[in-house]
Amino acid sequence: MAIDEISVRDTPWHSFMVWYKDGLGGADHSEPQPKWMSDIYEVFYHDPWLVVYQMLANPDFKGGMDFSPYCVFDKDGAHQYQHLMSGDWA
Repeated sequence: MAIDEISVRDTPWHSFMVWYKDGLGGADHSEPQPKWMSDIYEVFYHDPWLVVYQMLANPDFKGGMDFSPYCVFDKDGAHQYQHLMSGDWA
């Protein structure tokens, strides 16, 4: 699978379990329920903060990222928002 080929160096895997909990109270359960309602799922993930840290520490990005906020306006003076750093909130 392509996602498994992404290098995250020594970032450890974490996991948690999820399942459906019937919140319908006195609902009629005489009808068969879908399989996903009774299964337990294990979700695996990498710590996103650590992954971003490692991405930013990657020398391949050196000189290729501009972290300065900027504003872009069209010919009519309308503010254009197209990139992460192009906005008043950046």
